[in-house]
Amino acid sequence: MISFCRSRLLCIVLLGILLLCTPGMAADTEIARSFSPETPMPGELVTVSLSAPPSFFGGIVEQLPEGFTFVETSHPQDGVKQYGQMVIFAITGEEMVQYTVRSPASGCGVIQGRWENIGTKASGDTPASVVAVAGTDPSHCTVPQHTPGFGAITAATACSGAAIIILTRTVKR
Repeated sequence: MISFCRSRLLCIVLLGILLLCTPGMAADTEIARSFSPETPMPGELVTVSLSAPPSFFGGIVEQLPEGFTFVETSHPQDGVKQYGQMVIFAITGEEMVQYTVRSPASGCGVIQGRWENIGTKASGDTPASVVAVAGTDPSHCTVPQHTPGFGAITAATACSGAAIIILTRTVKR
């Protein structure tokens, strides 16, 4: 009985990974990002809000710029994983995810990411957002042409992490 449950769980995890890693059409899904405050003071806490459609079931991966430090989130802790500057959120119908970062003493950065909706088999990039500390010229902050660190290995790691988070949350219920 125990080995049957383990092999069943393994199959579900693998299926989840495949669904998360399979590219799909973006459809009507869009993840929006906003900041408060929009122009932080040096070392100030910034609340980042991500909004998703009510039927969203999958993961959101946020890539934080160097100098910005992830502090906390209001999202359930079993639905969040952090790997350096990459933060992964498992979403199971929540329409809003908020997290807090600390801004550097000066400069600017670009927060960008990727989302995967396993319910609709859609995926896409979140629009890049420039965050400039007060007194910094944001024109010096460039938006990369592609999301850095989202190569095959990082994407597989992110997909695996999101699948495990979702399965853990689902199995506990």
